[in-house]
Amino acid sequence: MHPTTGVAPDGQPAESDVLLCAHHLRRSAAALEACDARVYDRFGDPIDELGKVFLHDR
Repeated sequence: MHPTTGVAPDGQPAESDVLLCAHHLRRSAAALEACDARVYDRFGDPIDELGKVFLHDR
């Protein structure tokens, strides 16, 4: 999986919002952590450790 980075008009990387269901968040956790992505829950609170969000991994 390769993270996608948007580009602002000035050529600098831009932030993008991506909505993921629990299944896809779980499957993408390693890639999100590898690219130092910021992840928030549905209330807007940061999720610091994705591994603690789920009771089990697949």
